[in-house]
Amino acid sequence: MAKIQNYDKALSRLIIIIQKLYHGEALSVSELAEEFGVSTKTVQRDLNARLHMLPLIKEGQRWRLEDGYKVEKIRSLEDKITLDALSLVAHSAGDEFGKRAHALISKIKNDDESHFYSKKILEDLSGDYELIKNIQMAISGSLTVSFGYGHKYKTVNPHKIVNFDGYWYLYGEDVMEDKFKTFYLKNIRSFRIDGGAFKQNGDALDRLEKALNVWFEPNSPLFEVRLLIRSNIVKYFERRPLSVTQKLLKTCKNGDIEICITASSETEALYEIKKWMPDIAVISPQSLAFKIKNISTEFLDNQLNAILTEKV
Repeated sequence: MAKIQNYDKALSRLIIIIQKLYHGEALSVSELAEEFGVSTKTVQRDLNARLHMLPLIKEGQRWRLEDGYKVEKIRSLEDKITLDALSLVAHSAGDEFGKRAHALISKIKNDDESHFYSKKILEDLSGDYELIKNIQMAISGSLTVSFGYGHKYKTVNPHKIVNFDGYWYLYGEDVMEDKFKTFYLKNIRSFRIDGGAFKQNGDALDRLEKALNVWFEPNSPLFEVRLLIRSNIVKYFERRPLSVTQKLLKTCKNGDIEICITASSETEALYEIKKWMPDIAVISPQSLAFKIKNISTEFLDNQLNAILTEKV
């Protein structure tokens, strides 16, 4: 089964790289790779291919824009399409990000018209711009932070700002509990950078890459989930796999397929499986299959009661 590229992550990464360049920063391939949790080859491809319309120069191990660079109108249709998609991602994150991205990208395009439209809605970050900047600063410098969260005050080693199902979170290590967690961004208050340095945890970033949704358990071992996918929805799993761990196990004569994914908790797996019911079934583990059976039974009972109540 073809593996589908995660375009949201790639486009968001390119927006940040462009912003850094226009702020006059000299960028290191290795530092960018660590910041975004990707390989150095991916960053080199960003700079050499995806952002080839920019006049970049390499000085030693760093890349920057040419001195006195003035953006000229681009002529390549492919470049315009790329920039339209970049702008779309930024606008979906809120007015503040949208305005900044539009101004930045318009300089490159010299064209306000876009043929892109998306129904995907990301949570508006317009009121959180300062918080985002401070978190990015802490992540870039591998600096420990503190903030209020619920009824507690947390000390955290921040690793990533992540988006699950349109909502934004800070992913990092809770120092006091010695656990990796996700913190809902809009619930963070009184944020400050403490200044203590820490080392980025590569295993924790790898676990994030394999997460199905926000209900993943970064500190729990992964287990395999085998699923039967009915033929009428197979195409959706080919277009966009449930996970980077998705593997095709079997293609049935009737067009159904069996796949396997990994999950860190039954809650994480259930959240994805329920989206595709009744055209999906759990083969293993058995405990998860029984939970799906109970959920289905409860749903049918509730539906029947609703119908009977309506008739009374």
